[in-house]
Amino acid sequence: MASEVDTKKVVDLVQQYHPNVTDLHISATIPIGSNLLTQSRLLYVKYTRPDRKSDRSLVYLPFVGDPVPFDSSEEFIRWYTGKSQKVGLLPQIIEWSGGIAGVIALAIVGVLLWQYGHAPDKFAPPDLLSHAFEIILGYYFGSKVAAGSSKSVP
Repeated sequence: MASEVDTKKVVDLVQQYHPNVTDLHISATIPIGSNLLTQSRLLYVKYTRPDRKSDRSLVYLPFVGDPVPFDSSEEFIRWYTGKSQKVGLLPQIIEWSGGIAGVIALAIVGVLLWQYGHAPDKFAPPDLLSHAFEIILGYYFGSKVAAGSSKSVP
């Protein structure tokens, strides 16, 4: 659900784009592009036009940034599809590595490889780093096995 600040911001934005409408209210809130780190929302704002017909606008509320208004679902879909194809580097790394645990594991492996590359003859990884790597590796493969076994059980 949208907060009061978001509701006011969204209603004011729609009023700005459609100054002659009345009875503005948010009729629905839909989570869009939600994951563990972010949650954007799509809000449907219903209103009454001067000719007494009901209409609606959509407002996309990104996790970070300003709201973006749309007058039709098709307009939003075209915009969102184009936007989602331009994903930043961090979300791509998170998706490629299988989540935050994968990113942490990649970071630990990277540090170990960097240490080995600078002094291969003196390479002795710290115990804390070795244990963290083993725990993450065990968690990663354990969750994959658990996920695979839950899919095979009818």
